[in-house]
Amino acid sequence: MSVGNTAPSVSVPDATINDTASASTIEVAYNARGHADLSDLKLRVAGPNFTAEATKSSKAGINQTLSSTSDVVAFTIPKDAYGGGAFRFSAFLFNESSGEIVADDFSTVTVESPVSVSNVSVSPSTAYAENNVSVEVTLDNGGSSAEPFTVAVSAGRERVRRVTVPAGGTTETFNVSFEEAGERYVRVNVEPTKSVTIEPNPIETRAVTASETALKTYQNVTVNATLHNPTSSSVSKSVELEAYDPDYGFRTLVATETVTLDAGETRNVSFVRHFEYATTKRFYVSSKSTEQINVTENPVNVLTDETTVGSDVSAGESSEINVSLYNSGERTASKLVFLEWGGSKQLVGNVTVDPGQTETVSFSPTFDVGGTHPISVNERGVGVVNVSVPSVTVTSYDVAATDVYLADDIETSATVENTGGSAREFVVTAVAERRNEDSWRYRSKTVSVGAGENRTVNLTASVYRPGTYDVRVNERAPTAVTAEYAVKTRSASLSADVVSVGENVTVTQTYENPTNETRSRRVSVSAYSRDGSSQYESRELVLGSGKTATETFNFSFESTGRKYVWFNQTSHQLIVRNETGGTPNLTLSRVYPPSNPVNNTTAGVYAEVTNDGDGAAVRSVNLTIDGAVVDSRSIYVPANESASVFLEHRFTEEGNFSGAIVFGDGKRHTFDGTVRGSVLVSDSVSVDFLGGTRPSTSPTAHAEYNGGFVNAWLSSGDRYDYDLSELGVDNSSRFEISFTVRNYTPRTVIGRGQGLEWTTSEGPTENTTNVTVEVQPSQLDYKTEFSGSYPSSPAEWSANVKNDSADIGFDAAVMLGVGTVQDGLAGENASAVTGMQVTTDAQMYSMPRYVDGSDGTRPHLEISLAAPHRTAEGRLNYGHYDAFLPNSLLDAWGVTDPKSQLQASFTGQDVHSDVTVVKSGAYVNVSLHYSTGTLTIAKRSSSSDDASGASASVGGIGGTSADETTTETTAAATTTVKPTPMETSTATTTGAAPTTETTATYTTEAATTETATASSDGGVPGFGASVTLVSIVAGALLALRRSDRA
Repeated sequence: MSVGNTAPSVSVPDATINDTASASTIEVAYNARGHADLSDLKLRVAGPNFTAEATKSSKAGINQTLSSTSDVVAFTIPKDAYGGGAFRFSAFLFNESSGEIVADDFSTVTVESPVSVSNVSVSPSTAYAENNVSVEVTLDNGGSSAEPFTVAVSAGRERVRRVTVPAGGTTETFNVSFEEAGERYVRVNVEPTKSVTIEPNPIETRAVTASETALKTYQNVTVNATLHNPTSSSVSKSVELEAYDPDYGFRTLVATETVTLDAGETRNVSFVRHFEYATTKRFYVSSKSTEQINVTENPVNVLTDETTVGSDVSAGESSEINVSLYNSGERTASKLVFLEWGGSKQLVGNVTVDPGQTETVSFSPTFDVGGTHPISVNERGVGVVNVSVPSVTVTSYDVAATDVYLADDIETSATVENTGGSAREFVVTAVAERRNEDSWRYRSKTVSVGAGENRTVNLTASVYRPGTYDVRVNERAPTAVTAEYAVKTRSASLSADVVSVGENVTVTQTYENPTNETRSRRVSVSAYSRDGSSQYESRELVLGSGKTATETFNFSFESTGRKYVWFNQTSHQLIVRNETGGTPNLTLSRVYPPSNPVNNTTAGVYAEVTNDGDGAAVRSVNLTIDGAVVDSRSIYVPANESASVFLEHRFTEEGNFSGAIVFGDGKRHTFDGTVRGSVLVSDSVSVDFLGGTRPSTSPTAHAEYNGGFVNAWLSSGDRYDYDLSELGVDNSSRFEISFTVRNYTPRTVIGRGQGLEWTTSEGPTENTTNVTVEVQPSQLDYKTEFSGSYPSSPAEWSANVKNDSADIGFDAAVMLGVGTVQDGLAGENASAVTGMQVTTDAQMYSMPRYVDGSDGTRPHLEISLAAPHRTAEGRLNYGHYDAFLPNSLLDAWGVTDPKSQLQASFTGQDVHSDVTVVKSGAYVNVSLHYSTGTLTIAKRSSSSDDASGASASVGGIGGTSADETTTETTAAATTTVKPTPMETSTATTTGAAPTTETTATYTTEAATTETATASSDGGVPGFGASVTLVSIVAGALLALRRSDRA
């Protein structure tokens, strides 16, 4: 017993109990002297197969929490825990965070019984390490009937066995072994210890090799260990295979095999292993290891959208499961496929798939037990099979809490009813599925339900990151559960937003734990550049109840320019400058302000700053509306270069306004405008089914004005439920979406869909226009989780993406947008593009931009595109871009033979295109392997082309001189576009026109008189003056993203 007037102490007394009749309690006294704060202290009592503990905020097996510095508490030994025997019990008072034991004590607990230990013998008295030593325990039973009794054998580790001792007695034998040589001891219950001499195991490990040093996940590697027995007798050894991870610096036991080698024998022992994630490992046996094994991601992925789980069945029937695997790589690859169901895991096969191909492997397990059976392939859930049995069902369930912390399980309690006349086994499954993701976790339990019984089954489901989960038990309707971090961020800051090359920038984050128990959270910070380079640091934070902690992370950059630091779920901009001296000379070279924004929408202002001095500069650029600063950004401009900035403001009142762009040298650019009323006519949005596969229920049509054009889409339920396949819609289903706009001239439509046709006509009242679009759905893949903030443009995609794979896929979706392209696409000749249309399945893109050729290039159209490199199923994400160019635009370019004169390029590289000529223009179809970049369509260069002449015929775009004011009035147009194909040609383009990464501005509306003051320079190569950065469904996607992260 630890005793002292100044040191902490704990005391557990010897006790004699009888656990046959009832539970027993034993009192433990503790004194935490010098530990006034009990938050990190824990009291634990332990015996054979028994643990009880208490802290300041929780207890298990102890009657109260540690509420004061000293107290007497009681722990409970359950009824019939041992039956009989005498055992060593220990009590520890320790610091939970550090693991330090501050006080301990030991006692003997005797459980009354007529059975006693009369003898303990150990043989042999000398043995090799890892070889068995026999422990024989003689038990006497003085009673007249069999009695329960517990034997605890301690020999390095404790082995506990509950036995039934017949009248008179019996003998029990245990085999124990020791890993380390030396004098070792064996103790049975509280009997005197027996000693045994352990000698080093003589079996030698001569070599350890691996069959492969470079492989993919879910591919086998064979590890061979060569062993030799140099002695003249037979020796056994437990061969332990350990995996060493250089990132963590320690070994983990992954497999064991006991072998016996005859005298002088040499033998190979083989282990076959596979890895489920990319890693770097070495395998060890004793002190010998393999070479380093590099494991990379397998390009063969399970396609959950094409993997089918058979229909629900009755008990005793089989259900066919077809697992589809797709190879997204460039070489043939194989992958092990494991199927899991009902607690069983079976290797279905080692499937080989050629590049770009899909293979299917089928399996038909028989389900003998009723209930809900989750089906997983390679640790990924692919569905469930509901197996019916007569009379047994889950009649109801409850969820303990609908708001939980990430570290906590979601507790469910289900009632299972058996109305039949015999007991039946039944599988009860609790599932937690994160909304908007094809990802879920489950817990299952097989229970026996007696005839006529209502049985309560408790299950927990786990969650892995913040968000809203649908939790359900078996086939019952789901319950919404919200999960959040227990350790919360109190504050987060960046030490500077402008630093020099090589200078440290510090992220400081303060965390707090408001809960009533110790909690942990992994915290991280990442820093990245537009060129894709990144830095990352993470650590595990453990906080006691009510505690706070401050963590700091330091980064530095070796290159100049705009950087991003991601922390506290937000991307923060940072400017890195080079201290090279010199004097900057900045001018505001271009400004594109909103002249006629729509009330209750966000308008953008694009500004370009040119530095023709010999020194770099960092400046703050402010946007003011009616004298108040409404947005501010920092901009870095190297010497003799230009840089752009995009600022935003949401207008909330109609009427005139005055705005200005002001930057650090006191320079400003002023502009005036008028906030207009809404574009969409209320209650004008509708949808009609035209043909193809008819949906079970009609989808709902939505439209809203956002980011400069009218976004329209179809939903299957809630506003942002995009996947129409839930209604039975497929890509053959054709719909007509209609709406009416006011004081707005629809000139072009961009849609995510197929077979798009659109018409406009005069509306029901003055200055209104009816828009009708016919379209079929497309399959779409989206990414919502980014390493940085959600990119506001295709240009920001690369900087915010680490794992460039989609996390949401829609089998059938329709999204489109109608724009006016005033002052943007065709400058003064905006009417030349009336009737233009684009369809694509990119996630993000700008409105088309017209580059007028003033920089010496040929006039061309370009659009910035971005989409995940891979689909949600791991496939390479192949997409399409189809543009219809009306004759008015082709004429302005001087294109007389579109099939031979039009060419396309993506990211500066030639791409294959199909040109289809129709009476009213030409279609250009381009197939893409998605990433991010600029797609260009131009007139093919020839000796007769004159770029400047073509530019003049189309008209300039962009701003005007700083002293000029432009005024334009455009009437609403009536257009019908239903082209009839005439001829089709296929072209492989060459000599792609150069493109420029762009930033976009706000769209000004047509059919009104507009006045805007712009900056100097008439042409803006690579920049459409009146286009939007955000994708066609900007508002819809943003709402999806925000609700997903709420």
